[in-house]
Amino acid sequence: MNTYLRELTDKIFRKKIEEVNRRRNKFSSLYYRETKDLKENLLFFQEAIERIKAKYKPDSFEYLFQREFGEQFSGTDFLYSERVTAYCERNSVTVEQMSALEKKASANMNKVSKNISEEIELARCYVHIRDGSNSYRLLIRAAELEKKYGSTEIAEKFRKRARILKRDEKKGAERNNESAKLTVLGTSMNSIKNNIDPYIGKQPEYQENWLKSIESLEKELSLKGIDLNEDGHNLEISEVWRNICHQRSNERVAWMYYRGRDNQGDNENERVIILEKAGKIIHVGRNCNEEGKSHGESEKSNQEHVR
Repeated sequence: MNTYLRELTDKIFRKKIEEVNRRRNKFSSLYYRETKDLKENLLFFQEAIERIKAKYKPDSFEYLFQREFGEQFSGTDFLYSERVTAYCERNSVTVEQMSALEKKASANMNKVSKNISEEIELARCYVHIRDGSNSYRLLIRAAELEKKYGSTEIAEKFRKRARILKRDEKKGAERNNESAKLTVLGTSMNSIKNNIDPYIGKQPEYQENWLKSIESLEKELSLKGIDLNEDGHNLEISEVWRNICHQRSNERVAWMYYRGRDNQGDNENERVIILEKAGKIIHVGRNCNEEGKSHGESEKSNQEHVR
């Protein structure tokens, strides 16, 4: 290989390395420290999800349509022919042009959707690690994902901790938090993820007040003299959290109902249909424990890693 080609190859390689390093996750030292403050822990998770969204936003439907035609358009919008027609009229584009860009946008998201899911999973791992969970499966999975998306040094630290746990497993070295707290964390992480939704380029309209839910939980437990971080209160915590989840579900139904009424008018039949759709979308009455364990189609349950 002559000098010119070697220099060109080295330059391309350096650019690739720079791009990889640029896209690696880097957080403040506080992000990696253990904390028993539930709100602080979940706010770190929210920060991580916001970063994931920003990182992959250029691959989203909305970003590509904004760049190409000057106005955002989502994959969901394609389900409504009237929206496609209106978009074409507003932006002087053809349906064929939109369909071609839709294929390109779909291909882009197919490429990065696994990365997004894995980065979300890594952020979930950190929530449990910061909360004090110390299981072999959790640490090994965190190491795998951290090596891919974050720091190889931190990944090795997780592997070292996992090896020590494996060696001392007969001594009961693992530390797993009780299921009620895991459910609270899982449900709250789902709310945060849904509020941000890293898979789309825009902000979802409905924003669930997860902070209010955590504050309500802490207040109710305080009145009962219960510390969320103490073992032995699974039943009491589960009951309080279940009631809070039920109230939150009712709020979602009410929002979707009145949001739909504003869009569709005051026809009673239309409002009934809207309410039925809302119920199907949010799975009204779904047991809160199931909600806390549901982490999306492509995400494995971190509760499995913790245990």
